[in-house]
This record gives sequence, structure tokens and C-alpha cells, in this order.
Amino acid sequence: MLQQQVNADIERAEQQRVESARLAAEAAAERQRVENARLMREREKAEARQQEAIRQDTYSLPAYSMWSFYPPGFAVAGMGSIELGQEVIQGLGTSLRMALVRLGAITTSSVADPMAVTVAAAFNPRKEGEGSDKPTGWDRPPLASIIRRINYLVADPMIAAVITAVVAAASGSLKEGEGPAQLPDLARPLLAGAIPLHSMWLSHGVWSAKQADIELPIRMLITDADGLMEVHAVKTGVGGVSARVKLVGAQYDAAKGTYFFTTDNLPSRTFMFTPVTPPGTDLSPLLPQPESAPALPLHTGETVIRHAVIHTVFPLPALEEHDFHDYVIWFPADSGLEPVYVYLKSPREEPGIVTGRGQSVTGIWLAGAGEGLGAPIPAQIADQLRGRWFSRFDKFREAFWVAVGHDPELAGQFNIVNKVEMINYRAPYPPAIEKVGGRKKYEIHHIKFIRNGGEVYNVDNLRVMTPKLHVSIHSKRRGK
Repeated sequence: MLQQQVNADIERAEQQRVESARLAAEAAAERQRVENARLMREREKAEARQQEAIRQDTYSLPAYSMWSFYPPGFAVAGMGSIELGQEVIQGLGTSLRMALVRLGAITTSSVADPMAVTVAAAFNPRKEGEGSDKPTGWDRPPLASIIRRINYLVADPMIAAVITAVVAAASGSLKEGEGPAQLPDLARPLLAGAIPLHSMWLSHGVWSAKQADIELPIRMLITDADGLMEVHAVKTGVGGVSARVKLVGAQYDAAKGTYFFTTDNLPSRTFMFTPVTPPGTDLSPLLPQPESAPALPLHTGETVIRHAVIHTVFPLPALEEHDFHDYVIWFPADSGLEPVYVYLKSPREEPGIVTGRGQSVTGIWLAGAGEGLGAPIPAQIADQLRGRWFSRFDKFREAFWVAVGHDPELAGQFNIVNKVEMINYRAPYPPAIEKVGGRKKYEIHHIKFIRNGGEVYNVDNLRVMTPKLHVSIHSKRRGK
């Protein structure tokens, strides 16, 4: 009897053990299921974030058949291609031709600085009423910006010139730093432009062969100042502006019926081209297309493009090779599409947050700014700027020099003229022997070039240099 009881207890214990093991296994399986579901959600979120990041960094533009004539185009990252009115299309063509003519008349030996002609501008109109196309802050921009905007909002160049003269005369002579407070430091849309090679007066034979790069008579530059994005044509071959532009190939996406190219620098940008058959022609890409023709994503935001009506040649003394961000994109030979020149804002024109620690400095801070890698960013200045957000590098530069100008130890090393320059958001002057052409101020250099992935706002990647040293470093790097 006792043995039977023992056996029964053992059997119950075994049953309990088996049941406990079963429950534990089920609990473990449930925990694993929950964890797997969590990981799946995280992966889906990460993939969604990645896809959204790619979308936000993608410029959508049309691609045209070989030998077709089409106008310059613009796109906003993540927003699609900008639709242009007929007046603007014709005006852009005229502006580009005027830039080519006026810049082409400049001899390489007659000037030392880069020379440019403004072609267009981009506005973000405020909704003050139906049909308003005035840029945000139109009633409060600096005087210099008001005069520049006349170049886009008045269609007749003669009338624009008269209005400009009247405004300038009524307001007195323009001096840097005068006028109302600057517009809010807001991030601007990421703008890119595209120009057919034939619009740069290049014959088919010049660009029909695949090669590492191609020489262009002008290169395009997007700047952002006083609340106004402007597009400039810059003459190549003078002022250190190279005529060579990298030639890259677009890849075909059969699923979407589009072509794409992704830049190799950081942050990377993607150009997506949707083939467009010009009206009145039967030309089309030879590669297979999906059953439904792809639709070109159109910009649904508020960015407005206006062409310039006054085409004055002016110098850009502070311009450097790394300020350009451009490519010539080549499509597959059997696509039937014409190559296109594309350009976008430099990463220096994009927002960022300051990082880095800087270095402790002793003695005369800028004593070594004309040799080696220049002078480091002082630690006490880095401490003031770290964590601050800037819409573009120019704004960081202004804040940097203001901070130096208000630092008792550092400011005490400058004369009164340079102290005034710094507290007014401007770089100080180096010794006369360290100036080059129109470059007369100390400059900030990125040790690891931005185009090679160098961090724009990391103070440990920055050095202060004289213009002479800065030009020398970039000249040597271009020669490699």
C-alpha cells in the first residue's frame, strides 16, 4: 500500500514536472514570439525610416530623348519636379544664354577671382492673398536683398534697373551689415537643377564618348543669403574654378521604369529620372517599359522659380572648388536619352548641429594660421557653439567670429579694426602678405573635405587659415 502511494506521488510529481516544463516552454515560446514581433516592428520601422530618408534625399527630374530640345529644370528633394510656367521657361533660357555670352567674353588672364552671372532665384511665397508670389519676409528683408529681388519680380530689365537705382538712392549707399535685422535662420528647401548639355553650347561630339569627366564652359552654383536662394552661372578656367565635371552613369530600375544615380559623398543624394517623350515625336527609350508609363513626381510644395532679368557679371572672391556640387549624368546607350548636367546645394548650405571639442590654445592663437593645417578651433569657442543648430555653414561662420570677438583672451590679440569686424559677424583681416586676390579675410578650412565625407559642423574637422594657405592646400589637392 505504501509503495502504491509512493508510486502515485512520483507519478503526480512527474506529471507536474511535465506540465511545468510544458508551461515554461509555452511561456518561452510566447516571449520569443513577442520578441520576434517586436524585432519585426523595429525592422519595419527602420526600413520605413530608411525609405523615407531616401525619399527625402531624392530629386525627381524628367529625362528627354536624344536630340530633343528642352528647358532647364528644377526639383526639391523629396517633393518632386517643379512645374515652370512658359514665361519662366523662356526667361531661364534667355538668362542662361546671356550668362554664356557675358562670361565667355572674359579672358582667363584678365581676372583673378571667380566670375558669375545670376540666372534665377527660388522663393517660398507667403500666403498673404490669392496669387501672392512675394517671398517670406518680403516686408522685412535687408536692403541688399530687396534690391536683388527686384531682379526677379520685375519682368522688364530696363524698368528693373530704374527701380533698383531709385531704391538704392532713396536708402543711401549700401554698406554691409546695415538695414533691419536678418530674416529668421530657417532651413531652405534642398534645391537641385538640371540643364541639357546642348544648352551649354556643347556639340554632340564633345560628350558622346564616355570618360571620367567633361569640360564645361560654366558651372552652376546655388547660394542662400538674406532669405533668398539664387542660382549662378560661374565661368570655368578662371579664379581656380575647374572646368572638369565628373561624368557618372545612371542605372535603370525596370520595376519603376526610371533611371537613378546616387552620389558617393555624404550625405548621399539620389537623382531619379522619368523618361518623357517630347510632344510631336515618336522617340522613346528602347529599354522595356512597365505596362503603365511612370509618372513624374511633381513638386506639391510652395517653391517658386523666377528667372533673372538683369545679367550683370560680378566676382565671387570667396568661392572655392568644393562649393560646387555637380555632375554630368550619362544614361545607358540603348535608353535613347540625352545626358544632363545636374547641380545642387553644397552640404555647406545645409543645416547641421555643431559637434567636437576644439583644442586648448596658448600664446598667439592665429600665429600658425598661415602654415601647416592652420590654427585649431579654441576649446572655449567650441564649448559655446556645441549643440547649436545652424541652417547653413555661413551662419556658423558668423556665430564663430562673434564668439571670438567677445572672448577677452582671444579678442585681445586683434587690433581695433579686426575687433569691430568680428563683433559684426565678419572674419578679421590677416597680414597683407597672406591675402590672395579678392580673398582678404581669414577663412575656415575643412581638414577632411566635405565631398569626401568630412563633417561640416564638427569643429575638430575645422581649422582657421589665411587665404594664401587655403588656396595653396586646395590647389595641391586638385592636382592629385
